[in-house]
Amino acid sequence: ALLRKILWLCEQVEGHYQQEKEGLGLLDFEDLQLKTLELLKNHADIRNTLRNRYRFIMVDEFQDTNQLQWDIISRIATHEGKLESQKLFVVGDPKQSIYGFRSADVRVFQRVKESFGGPENNIVLGESFRFLPGLNTFINRLFRTVLGDAAGNEFEVPYDHLETRREAQDNSRMELAILDPEWLRENQLSQEHYLASRIRRLLDDKVPVNRRGPDGEALQAIRPGDIAILIPRRTHLLRLESTLREYGVPFKTIGGVGFYRRQEVFDVYHLLRVLDNPGDDLALVALLRSPFAGISDVGLYFLASEKGETYREKLEALKPYGDYSPEDLEQLMLFRGQLTRWEQRRDRLSLSQLLNEIFDESFYRASLAAEWNGEQLLANLDKITEMARDYEQSGFTALADFFESLQQIIDLDPREGEAQIALEDENTIKIMTIHQSKGLEFPVVFCPYLDDPARPDIRQLRFESDLGLAVKLRDAGQQYQLTAPYLFQLIDARQKQKIQAERKRLFYVVVTRARDQVFLSGVGNPRGLTGETALGWAVQAMGLDPEAIPEGEFLWDGQLCINILQRFEANRPAPAGEVDPAAAVAGFR
Repeated sequence: ALLRKILWLCEQVEGHYQQEKEGLGLLDFEDLQLKTLELLKNHADIRNTLRNRYRFIMVDEFQDTNQLQWDIISRIATHEGKLESQKLFVVGDPKQSIYGFRSADVRVFQRVKESFGGPENNIVLGESFRFLPGLNTFINRLFRTVLGDAAGNEFEVPYDHLETRREAQDNSRMELAILDPEWLRENQLSQEHYLASRIRRLLDDKVPVNRRGPDGEALQAIRPGDIAILIPRRTHLLRLESTLREYGVPFKTIGGVGFYRRQEVFDVYHLLRVLDNPGDDLALVALLRSPFAGISDVGLYFLASEKGETYREKLEALKPYGDYSPEDLEQLMLFRGQLTRWEQRRDRLSLSQLLNEIFDESFYRASLAAEWNGEQLLANLDKITEMARDYEQSGFTALADFFESLQQIIDLDPREGEAQIALEDENTIKIMTIHQSKGLEFPVVFCPYLDDPARPDIRQLRFESDLGLAVKLRDAGQQYQLTAPYLFQLIDARQKQKIQAERKRLFYVVVTRARDQVFLSGVGNPRGLTGETALGWAVQAMGLDPEAIPEGEFLWDGQLCINILQRFEANRPAPAGEVDPAAAVAGFR
């Protein structure tokens, strides 16, 4: 009865959703696929026209295909239920199928591969031109165990041995940092300190890496642009960025937190609120604390004691003397004059013109440029200005309309990416998620947080396309106890298999972004070492005893040298004044 009610509710939601789309004349992405399939299924003339029009069909990145997409492709690649000879060509690596959250199903790849027939129709590209020999051997040994045989789990994929054909001096380095949690706690250190200090050492020691040139590859001193830090998720990002700054390491975060959660977006939002309503105390205090004014907390404390009901009145009542520091007093007097001028121009300039003038007059643009990720911050600022320009062109000119629209978007917190900037020829370390790194390669790759476990699934309602719908039920004798029926347990086990298999493939993708050197790290807590984590899989593959992790150079199978460490020299920099980021980067050019 409960499932029937849930299904009825789903049907009601779906019906209302369809009505809304029809009323607006819209289709979502799923509609485009479903209607395409419906068209091909129900109209033989269209199906035959398309089949005859295309002599060959090639599908790239086929490992990321789902069943619906394959149903569409197969309608024009088959005749009377059979694949036409030499018509369909698919390319993909099932070991890199990591888009389950987009409904990609690695089983589709496996099934289509089997339908192609014998080995004469399946070409394995077993040669790599990316990896140095030592790194290639490490990857083969690691993943023949981690991925291994696909038997017993339909979501697993077998590992295919790779041969390297890269011609370069082999300066491979593989390091596994299994950080001692007790030692980290005692020394008030973290995995981020390992990353920052290890990178700092590589740069200071000018460790050689292969760099491509017109005459082939040659060893040259490492630069920040040779390094990438690839993270599984963004939850670690703020702490990582802060620690890298502490160590003076130049970096650029690709994507980062959502665009509408960036501090510069909040700064502009508070500016607009103040210009629209001078009595908005919260927005004005935020603006005073931002780089638009740069007032210290102590300065704000003294400003609060000035005469006036609102902070705008207090600012107007300010005298050129008092308990303020000279810097705060000068900035407050300067900002007061600027704010008055901005308010006067508010109705005479377009919104985008007003913003550009304010950014320049307040030196806000210059203050962002001085940050480590200044280019990204400036690109975000330009994106805000472009949004204002687009808003004007759509017929809206009121400042209040724009900031209210911006407020609604901020409240919704959409995961819009930051403004795009070029990746090439950037002499800064790149920080990005593993998914963002797909298809890229770097001389040196850091793979941190390998001890992260899979996120627990606490949903009480589960669905599998080939098993159906299941829900946990309340135990009649236990008010707060939920019982999982057999079908729920079956679906739960299936989904855990799927997630675990994809996490193994995610581990493969992150390690194989490296060309020369790879640094793996995780905290060696019991769960990370023995559980279903990438760190645990690496420890198991290398035959290490979780209770007695060796330190120093470890010969894997008596041949391959892996550097294993549990502690590191933090080499925390001494407190200093502000560092010129341009000079810091130029030092590695």
